[in-house]
Amino acid sequence: LNGVVAILASLAGNAVVHSLGAPLVTPFDMAMVTLAVGAATVAATWTENYGVDVSDSDGGSLAKPMTPPSTPDAGARHQQQAPSSTNLVMGACRVLLNDQRMLLLGSMQSLFEGSMYTFTFVWTPTLEHGAAAKTSAAAAAAAAAAAAASTAAANVAQAAAQSSPEIRYVGELSPDDLINPNQAAAGNTAADDGTVPHGMVFACFMTCVMAGSSLVSMLQSRSGGGSSSEDDSKADDTAQLQSTERLLRSIFVVSALSLAVPCVSSDQHAVVAGFLVFELCVGMYYPLIARLRSHYIPEAYRSTIMNLFRIPLNAMVVIVLFRAGQIADGTIYMFCTSWLLLAA
Repeated sequence: LNGVVAILASLAGNAVVHSLGAPLVTPFDMAMVTLAVGAATVAATWTENYGVDVSDSDGGSLAKPMTPPSTPDAGARHQQQAPSSTNLVMGACRVLLNDQRMLLLGSMQSLFEGSMYTFTFVWTPTLEHGAAAKTSAAAAAAAAAAAAASTAAANVAQAAAQSSPEIRYVGELSPDDLINPNQAAAGNTAADDGTVPHGMVFACFMTCVMAGSSLVSMLQSRSGGGSSSEDDSKADDTAQLQSTERLLRSIFVVSALSLAVPCVSSDQHAVVAGFLVFELCVGMYYPLIARLRSHYIPEAYRSTIMNLFRIPLNAMVVIVLFRAGQIADGTIYMFCTSWLLLAA
């Protein structure tokens, strides 16, 4: 559902800007309206989640929703039952130091998502620079052709004027009066003004993400099979886990190759194709990394450990973006490619 909503929103924003001629900030104004409607819906229909109490009065394990604290003393007891943030962080660090697999898994997440978020910021200027270069080259070629045609037309006019005095005034016209190279170039590039349909491109990205997630579901459903005994079930789980790790490693390699395309080619079609392949890999990455997290990281510390690895992730992205105006786009994609290869 999230993918469908993202695709529809992208198409709506693209239609408003490119079809109706609205300013580029109009999709953001539309987002403000939808956010306000969502906030009002949540405030009117959602209730507070106070967690689940897994013990009943008889000492059983019946799960039932907890009610909000009715007195200050009850509220204090409720807060004392929840571990503090410091205890969670310290416990998560101890778990990380005791299991190298968690360190590797968190590093893989930081490297891949660091590349993904960096790509989120730089794909727009990359396509815009490519479109501007293509338009400039087309304008230069059109201007050169118009200049050549103007010179040829002037030569023909002068020859005709010399042979026919009645039309001598034509020979007095300058080449610019016959064909203006700038006007000809503008006419040839009117249909291609160098603008990028960002909404349409983003809708294609989201379609690839959905396709990647669906592809993983198909692969997992085909590889999974029923087991008649507990030992067979454990063997199947181990085999599926190893298959997930191999597939994720392959995705990292393919992602690195796809983001290396802007480093070696300036062809817009090749660059966009590489971007689409990368988004397909992003769609495949999320369900696979979620499976590995559920297997290797204890549930009690899972969110804390993942948040700890977001610190280097954000640092990587911020450092690159600070230098984005000083280094070429190809250099940024080289960083992303190296991170992905390191994750593999």
